[in-house]
Amino acid sequence: MSDVFRFEDLRPLELADRAVVETALLASPEQSCEFAFSNLFNWCGSYHTRWTMFDGLLCLWMETNDMLLLAETGRPMRTEDCLAVSGEMQRAGHSGILHHIRRETLERLPDLEKSFRADVMPDEFGEYLYDVERLAFLPGEFLSRKRNMIAQFKRNFPDHRVEVNNSARIPAARQLSAEWFAGQEPPGSQELQREADALDRAFRHWRDLGMDFLAVICGEQLAAFSMLCPINDHVWGEPFEKADRRFKGASQFITSESARHLIGRARLLNREQDLGIPGLRQAKRSYDPVLFLKNYVLTPRT
Repeated sequence: MSDVFRFEDLRPLELADRAVVETALLASPEQSCEFAFSNLFNWCGSYHTRWTMFDGLLCLWMETNDMLLLAETGRPMRTEDCLAVSGEMQRAGHSGILHHIRRETLERLPDLEKSFRADVMPDEFGEYLYDVERLAFLPGEFLSRKRNMIAQFKRNFPDHRVEVNNSARIPAARQLSAEWFAGQEPPGSQELQREADALDRAFRHWRDLGMDFLAVICGEQLAAFSMLCPINDHVWGEPFEKADRRFKGASQFITSESARHLIGRARLLNREQDLGIPGLRQAKRSYDPVLFLKNYVLTPRT
Protein backbone atom coordinates (compact mmCIF):
# COMPACT_ATOMS: atom_id res chain seq x y z
CA MET A 1 0.00 0.00 0.00
CA SER A 2 1.36 3.41 -1.02
CA ASP A 3 1.11 6.62 1.00
CA VAL A 4 0.03 8.55 -2.10
CA PHE A 5 -2.46 7.90 -4.89
CA ARG A 6 -1.01 7.16 -8.33
CA PHE A 7 -3.06 6.32 -11.40
CA GLU A 8 -0.62 3.59 -12.43
CA ASP A 9 -1.26 1.78 -9.13
CA LEU A 10 -4.86 1.02 -10.12
CA ARG A 11 -5.05 -2.66 -11.04
CA PRO A 12 -7.87 -4.92 -12.25
CA LEU A 13 -10.10 -6.30 -9.50
CA GLU A 14 -9.80 -10.07 -9.17
CA LEU A 15 -11.32 -12.74 -6.96
CA ALA A 16 -8.00 -13.10 -5.16
CA ASP A 17 -8.33 -9.49 -3.97
CA ARG A 18 -11.31 -10.32 -1.78
CA ALA A 19 -9.29 -10.81 1.41
CA VAL A 20 -7.83 -7.31 1.26
CA VAL A 21 -10.69 -5.33 -0.28
CA GLU A 22 -13.60 -6.90 1.58
CA THR A 23 -11.80 -6.80 4.93
CA ALA A 24 -11.28 -3.06 4.47
CA LEU A 25 -14.89 -2.45 3.40
CA LEU A 26 -16.44 -4.46 6.22
CA ALA A 27 -14.82 -2.10 8.71
CA SER A 28 -15.92 1.04 6.82
CA PRO A 29 -18.99 3.24 7.36
CA GLU A 30 -20.02 2.85 3.70
CA GLN A 31 -23.59 1.53 3.35
CA SER A 32 -23.96 1.75 -0.43
CA CYS A 33 -24.28 -1.46 -2.42
CA GLU A 34 -21.53 -0.07 -4.65
CA PHE A 35 -19.07 -0.92 -1.86
CA ALA A 36 -19.91 -4.62 -1.52
CA PHE A 37 -16.99 -6.70 -2.78
CA SER A 38 -19.39 -9.23 -4.33
CA ASN A 39 -21.06 -6.49 -6.36
CA LEU A 40 -17.74 -5.00 -7.39
CA PHE A 41 -16.48 -8.37 -8.62
CA ASN A 42 -19.71 -9.52 -10.27
CA TRP A 43 -20.02 -6.33 -12.30
CA CYS A 44 -16.33 -5.83 -13.06
CA GLY A 45 -16.63 -7.77 -16.30
CA SER A 46 -18.87 -5.00 -17.64
CA TYR A 47 -17.22 -2.01 -15.99
CA HIS A 48 -13.55 -3.12 -15.90
CA THR A 49 -13.13 -2.17 -12.26
CA ARG A 50 -9.68 -1.23 -10.97
CA TRP A 51 -8.58 -0.56 -7.41
CA THR A 52 -5.77 0.45 -5.11
CA MET A 53 -5.23 1.15 -1.43
CA PHE A 54 -3.36 4.26 -0.38
CA ASP A 55 -2.76 5.68 3.09
CA GLY A 56 -5.69 3.81 4.64
CA LEU A 57 -8.24 4.57 1.89
CA LEU A 58 -9.66 2.35 -0.84
CA CYS A 59 -9.95 3.83 -4.32
CA LEU A 60 -12.09 2.13 -6.97
CA TRP A 61 -12.42 3.13 -10.62
CA MET A 62 -14.90 1.71 -13.13
CA GLU A 63 -13.08 2.31 -16.41
CA THR A 64 -16.10 1.75 -18.67
CA ASN A 65 -18.13 4.67 -17.28
CA ASP A 66 -15.30 6.58 -15.59
CA MET A 67 -16.91 6.19 -12.16
CA LEU A 68 -14.49 6.95 -9.35
CA LEU A 69 -15.16 5.86 -5.74
CA LEU A 70 -13.23 6.65 -2.59
CA ALA A 71 -14.07 4.62 0.52
CA GLU A 72 -13.27 5.57 4.09
CA THR A 73 -11.74 2.27 5.13
CA GLY A 74 -8.73 2.76 7.40
CA ARG A 75 -9.42 6.35 8.45
CA PRO A 76 -11.75 9.30 7.77
CA MET A 77 -11.43 10.96 4.38
CA ARG A 78 -9.72 14.36 4.18
CA THR A 79 -10.14 17.22 1.73
CA GLU A 80 -6.59 16.71 0.48
CA ASP A 81 -7.41 13.06 -0.33
CA CYS A 82 -10.22 14.10 -2.66
CA LEU A 83 -8.02 16.74 -4.29
CA ALA A 84 -5.14 14.31 -4.78
CA VAL A 85 -7.26 11.52 -6.29
CA SER A 86 -9.33 13.83 -8.49
CA GLY A 87 -6.27 15.73 -9.70
CA GLU A 88 -4.33 12.57 -10.51
CA MET A 89 -7.27 11.15 -12.48
CA GLN A 90 -7.57 14.37 -14.44
CA ARG A 91 -3.87 14.34 -15.22
CA ALA A 92 -4.39 10.81 -16.58
CA GLY A 93 -7.09 12.12 -18.94
CA HIS A 94 -10.22 11.28 -16.96
CA SER A 95 -12.95 13.36 -15.33
CA GLY A 96 -11.80 13.21 -11.71
CA ILE A 97 -15.45 13.18 -10.60
CA LEU A 98 -15.95 11.38 -7.27
CA HIS A 99 -19.14 9.36 -6.85
CA HIS A 100 -21.04 8.04 -3.81
CA ILE A 101 -19.60 10.48 -1.28
CA ARG A 102 -21.52 10.29 1.99
CA ARG A 103 -23.45 13.29 3.32
CA GLU A 104 -21.63 12.91 6.64
CA THR A 105 -18.32 13.34 4.84
CA LEU A 106 -19.47 16.60 3.21
CA GLU A 107 -20.69 17.96 6.53
CA ARG A 108 -17.38 17.09 8.16
CA LEU A 109 -15.32 18.63 5.31
CA PRO A 110 -16.88 22.01 4.42
CA ASP A 111 -13.66 23.02 2.61
CA LEU A 112 -14.55 20.59 -0.19
CA GLU A 113 -16.96 23.23 -1.53
CA LYS A 114 -14.01 25.42 -2.59
CA SER A 115 -12.74 22.83 -5.06
CA PHE A 116 -15.79 20.69 -5.89
CA ARG A 117 -19.44 21.16 -6.72
CA ALA A 118 -21.48 18.71 -4.63
CA ASP A 119 -24.66 17.37 -6.23
CA VAL A 120 -26.95 14.82 -4.65
CA MET A 121 -27.30 11.76 -6.85
CA PRO A 122 -30.63 11.41 -8.74
CA ASP A 123 -33.45 9.46 -7.13
CA GLU A 124 -33.02 6.52 -9.49
CA PHE A 125 -29.64 5.87 -7.89
CA GLY A 126 -30.93 6.16 -4.33
CA GLU A 127 -30.76 2.93 -2.34
CA TYR A 128 -33.47 1.38 -0.18
CA LEU A 129 -32.38 0.15 3.25
CA TYR A 130 -34.72 -1.86 5.50
CA ASP A 131 -34.67 -2.88 9.12
CA VAL A 132 -33.97 -6.62 8.98
CA GLU A 133 -36.41 -7.66 11.73
CA ARG A 134 -39.20 -5.45 10.40
CA LEU A 135 -38.73 -6.83 6.88
CA ALA A 136 -38.70 -10.37 8.23
CA PHE A 137 -41.97 -10.14 10.19
CA LEU A 138 -43.76 -7.31 8.33
CA PRO A 139 -45.65 -5.87 11.33
CA GLY A 140 -48.36 -3.20 11.26
CA GLU A 141 -51.19 -2.14 8.99
CA PHE A 142 -48.93 -0.66 6.30
CA LEU A 143 -47.37 -4.08 5.62
CA SER A 144 -50.53 -6.14 6.04
CA ARG A 145 -50.89 -6.74 2.30
CA LYS A 146 -47.43 -8.31 2.21
CA ARG A 147 -48.36 -10.62 5.09
CA ASN A 148 -51.56 -11.60 3.29
CA MET A 149 -49.65 -12.48 0.11
CA ILE A 150 -47.27 -14.65 2.11
CA ALA A 151 -50.17 -16.36 3.90
CA GLN A 152 -51.79 -17.07 0.53
CA PHE A 153 -48.52 -18.51 -0.79
CA LYS A 154 -48.22 -20.81 2.22
CA ARG A 155 -51.83 -22.03 1.83
CA ASN A 156 -51.49 -22.68 -1.89
CA PHE A 157 -48.11 -24.36 -1.61
CA PRO A 158 -48.06 -26.18 1.75
CA ASP A 159 -45.04 -28.24 0.69
CA HIS A 160 -42.81 -25.16 0.35
CA ARG A 161 -39.42 -25.01 2.03
CA VAL A 162 -36.38 -22.74 2.06
CA GLU A 163 -32.99 -24.18 1.19
CA VAL A 164 -29.81 -22.29 2.05
CA ASN A 165 -26.60 -22.56 0.03
CA ASN A 166 -27.68 -25.64 -1.91
CA SER A 167 -25.61 -25.53 -5.10
CA ALA A 168 -27.86 -28.18 -6.67
CA ARG A 169 -30.47 -25.41 -7.17
CA ILE A 170 -28.19 -23.18 -9.23
CA PRO A 171 -29.24 -24.66 -12.63
CA ALA A 172 -32.91 -24.00 -11.83
CA ALA A 173 -32.03 -20.46 -10.71
CA ARG A 174 -30.20 -19.95 -14.01
CA GLN A 175 -33.30 -21.10 -15.91
CA LEU A 176 -35.63 -18.87 -13.90
CA SER A 177 -33.31 -15.91 -14.51
CA ALA A 178 -33.13 -16.60 -18.25
CA GLU A 179 -36.93 -16.61 -18.44
CA TRP A 180 -37.07 -13.36 -16.46
CA PHE A 181 -34.55 -11.62 -18.74
CA ALA A 182 -36.41 -12.83 -21.85
CA GLY A 183 -39.60 -11.19 -20.56
CA GLN A 184 -38.11 -7.73 -19.97
CA GLU A 185 -38.54 -4.71 -22.23
CA PRO A 186 -36.65 -3.79 -24.27
CA PRO A 187 -35.19 -7.28 -24.64
CA GLY A 188 -31.45 -7.54 -25.09
CA SER A 189 -30.68 -4.00 -23.90
CA GLN A 190 -27.16 -3.18 -22.73
CA GLU A 191 -28.38 -2.76 -19.14
CA LEU A 192 -30.06 -6.17 -19.13
CA GLN A 193 -27.00 -7.80 -20.69
CA ARG A 194 -24.77 -6.31 -18.01
CA GLU A 195 -27.07 -7.57 -15.27
CA ALA A 196 -27.17 -11.02 -16.88
CA ASP A 197 -23.37 -11.08 -17.02
CA ALA A 198 -23.13 -10.04 -13.36
CA LEU A 199 -25.62 -12.71 -12.32
CA ASP A 200 -23.70 -15.32 -14.30
CA ARG A 201 -20.54 -14.39 -12.38
CA ALA A 202 -22.46 -14.66 -9.12
CA PHE A 203 -23.74 -18.13 -10.04
CA ARG A 204 -20.20 -19.25 -10.85
CA HIS A 205 -18.43 -17.73 -7.86
CA TRP A 206 -21.00 -17.24 -5.07
CA ARG A 207 -19.24 -19.57 -2.64
CA ASP A 208 -15.82 -17.97 -3.26
CA LEU A 209 -17.42 -14.55 -2.77
CA GLY A 210 -19.00 -15.50 0.56
CA MET A 211 -22.53 -14.91 -0.76
CA ASP A 212 -25.56 -16.67 0.66
CA PHE A 213 -27.94 -18.35 -1.80
CA LEU A 214 -31.54 -18.89 -0.70
CA ALA A 215 -33.96 -20.99 -2.75
CA VAL A 216 -37.71 -21.40 -2.19
CA ILE A 217 -38.76 -24.87 -3.29
CA CYS A 218 -42.34 -26.04 -3.84
CA GLY A 219 -42.34 -29.78 -4.31
CA GLU A 220 -39.23 -29.98 -6.45
CA GLN A 221 -39.78 -26.72 -8.35
CA LEU A 222 -37.87 -23.50 -7.75
CA ALA A 223 -40.35 -20.75 -6.93
CA ALA A 224 -37.88 -17.98 -6.03
CA PHE A 225 -34.30 -17.32 -5.06
CA SER A 226 -32.16 -14.55 -3.61
CA MET A 227 -28.44 -13.91 -3.23
CA LEU A 228 -27.10 -11.95 -0.27
CA CYS A 229 -23.72 -10.38 0.49
CA PRO A 230 -22.14 -8.25 3.24
CA ILE A 231 -21.48 -4.54 2.73
CA ASN A 232 -20.14 -3.63 6.16
CA ASP A 233 -20.33 -5.09 9.66
CA HIS A 234 -24.04 -4.31 10.10
CA VAL A 235 -25.39 -3.91 6.54
CA TRP A 236 -25.94 -6.69 4.01
CA GLY A 237 -27.09 -6.32 0.42
CA GLU A 238 -29.44 -8.28 -1.81
CA PRO A 239 -28.05 -7.82 -5.32
CA PHE A 240 -30.23 -10.51 -6.91
CA GLU A 241 -33.77 -11.73 -6.28
CA LYS A 242 -36.06 -13.46 -8.79
CA ALA A 243 -39.45 -15.14 -8.38
CA ASP A 244 -41.56 -17.29 -10.68
CA ARG A 245 -44.89 -15.51 -11.25
CA ARG A 246 -46.70 -18.84 -11.40
CA PHE A 247 -46.18 -19.08 -7.63
CA LYS A 248 -48.29 -16.22 -6.36
CA GLY A 249 -46.80 -14.67 -3.24
CA ALA A 250 -43.36 -16.22 -3.78
CA SER A 251 -41.82 -12.78 -4.33
CA GLN A 252 -43.05 -11.49 -0.96
CA PHE A 253 -42.07 -14.75 0.71
CA ILE A 254 -38.44 -14.74 -0.53
CA THR A 255 -38.05 -11.09 0.50
CA SER A 256 -39.23 -11.84 4.02
CA GLU A 257 -37.17 -15.03 4.28
CA SER A 258 -34.04 -13.25 3.09
CA ALA A 259 -34.41 -10.75 5.92
CA ARG A 260 -35.21 -13.53 8.41
CA HIS A 261 -32.01 -15.29 7.35
CA LEU A 262 -30.00 -12.21 8.36
CA ILE A 263 -31.41 -11.73 11.86
CA GLY A 264 -28.48 -11.68 14.26
CA ARG A 265 -26.03 -11.05 11.42
CA ALA A 266 -27.12 -7.62 10.18
CA ARG A 267 -29.31 -4.73 11.24
CA LEU A 268 -30.06 -3.37 7.79
CA LEU A 269 -30.67 -4.89 4.36
CA ASN A 270 -29.81 -2.80 1.29
CA ARG A 271 -32.10 -3.78 -1.59
CA GLU A 272 -30.38 -1.40 -4.00
CA GLN A 273 -31.82 1.13 -6.47
CA ASP A 274 -35.03 1.36 -8.47
CA LEU A 275 -33.20 2.80 -11.55
CA GLY A 276 -36.18 5.07 -12.21
CA ILE A 277 -38.44 2.14 -13.15
CA PRO A 278 -41.94 3.07 -11.85
CA GLY A 279 -43.04 -0.47 -10.95
CA LEU A 280 -39.77 -1.24 -9.20
CA ARG A 281 -39.91 2.06 -7.32
CA GLN A 282 -43.42 1.34 -6.08
CA ALA A 283 -42.44 -2.18 -5.04
CA LYS A 284 -39.43 -1.04 -3.04
CA ARG A 285 -41.34 1.76 -1.32
CA SER A 286 -44.16 -0.62 -0.43
CA TYR A 287 -41.88 -2.43 2.02
CA ASP A 288 -41.46 0.74 4.12
CA PRO A 289 -37.68 1.36 4.04
CA VAL A 290 -36.10 2.97 7.09
CA LEU A 291 -33.59 4.84 4.91
CA PHE A 292 -33.49 6.06 1.33
CA LEU A 293 -29.76 6.47 0.90
CA LYS A 294 -28.73 9.29 -1.43
CA ASN A 295 -25.02 9.94 -1.71
CA TYR A 296 -23.29 12.79 -3.53
CA VAL A 297 -21.19 13.41 -6.62
CA LEU A 298 -18.20 15.75 -6.34
CA THR A 299 -17.36 17.50 -9.63
CA PRO A 300 -14.08 19.44 -9.78
CA ARG A 301 -14.74 23.15 -10.21
CA THR A 302 -11.86 23.35 -12.67
